[in-house]
Amino acid sequence: MTGYFSLLLRMWATRRNAHGCEEQMSDRTGRGRAMAHMVAFFAVAVTALAAAVPAHAASPTVVATVAVGGSPEAIAVQPDGRFAWVANVTSNSVSVIDTASNVEVDRITVGASPTDLAITPAGDHVWVANRVAGTVSVISTATHSVDQTVNLGGSQTSAIAIAPDGLTAWAADNGGSGYIYVINTSNYSVGSFSPSGGHLNDLAFTPNGSAVWVTDGTHQSIMVIDAVTKGLLSTFTLGGSSSPEAVAVSPDGSQAWVSDNGSSLIRTYDAPSRAPLASLSVVASPGGLAFSPDGRQAWVTSGPSVIAAAIDVQSGSVVDTVPTGLTPVAVAVSPDGSHVYVSNRMGNSVTVIATNNGISDQGGSAPTAPLQEFSVPAGTQATQCAELAPAHVDWPGIARLRNAGWGLSYADWPNDHTGGYVCSRQPYYAGNGLWSVR
Repeated sequence: MTGYFSLLLRMWATRRNAHGCEEQMSDRTGRGRAMAHMVAFFAVAVTALAAAVPAHAASPTVVATVAVGGSPEAIAVQPDGRFAWVANVTSNSVSVIDTASNVEVDRITVGASPTDLAITPAGDHVWVANRVAGTVSVISTATHSVDQTVNLGGSQTSAIAIAPDGLTAWAADNGGSGYIYVINTSNYSVGSFSPSGGHLNDLAFTPNGSAVWVTDGTHQSIMVIDAVTKGLLSTFTLGGSSSPEAVAVSPDGSQAWVSDNGSSLIRTYDAPSRAPLASLSVVASPGGLAFSPDGRQAWVTSGPSVIAAAIDVQSGSVVDTVPTGLTPVAVAVSPDGSHVYVSNRMGNSVTVIATNNGISDQGGSAPTAPLQEFSVPAGTQATQCAELAPAHVDWPGIARLRNAGWGLSYADWPNDHTGGYVCSRQPYYAGNGLWSVR
């Protein structure tokens, strides 16, 4: 910006010299005319500068710090966005945060040392992995009470994920057996298999439910498992000082990212072909990892730096960093992408970050309807929104296809304002005159 104004001054000096006979008039009228010319010149130049400099969205900001139980670990947000759920390891409890008020509204007792949790696609239950107890607690999101406790025979269950179809929950053992327990979410029957015999740290399904990515601390490796046959599709052995921790798959299923805490790298893979892409050195000792709903950014925590960082997925570079509480270990993004929630283990708190990624009206004409939504039956999955969408919510000429950008949430207006689930999406300015949908 300073260089630009220096250039303007040089341009003005050149112009003044070129019109010396006019600008060097000694009478008062001449001096006034010269001043008027200078003001007009700079007014036009500054207007041009404002048009040339691209508008930037506001940076993410911390909007709340919520006190929760002891040593909060995992965190997840309901599909309707109404509550965030936090596993408190040393309190043997799960905190419930109202995302509208950013207040802890409930704390539910579960098994010993809850270290991970996952929410069903329908949003009706939270499954909690209790490491020391060797159990899984199943909490109703409607009543905030434990509906079922699933015993896994003393397994040190440290990670849990729900299949996209909601029919099974996979729980991983961190005690060295390497077992993965597959639990039927309807009758709570349990099966198991051991793909590695190591300490398993995390697991994540691909959006289509065909594969599960698993991190193995013992063998410093990443496994990809066929979700149907339970067979091993690929193994990536990292070696060195590597310590693969969190794993996340992008919403469109195109990439899988793994935080390698020991090597201070984020390892990225092409998920369909299971081919390595890049190793990103972006933050120190990366921990928790989560994609934004539109897949444009990934958020990662850094314990030593006491920050959460937003990474541009396309470029692999950090675009924003936000301070958190002590020892941030896990991160979750709200279904609409408007907020990020970070659990701080030593801070006994959750940092709430407003992403400020709202709809922009810069650089082109916005679609005529800024928000598209329609009510759907309970149990609908976000992947079904496109096929259920009526024709009138199509956007001709939008940068992505009609089936992109749909999310599932809860609204008060359906069913005569008694509430219900809705499919919705919003446009955002993607740059270069193009609009896309989130």
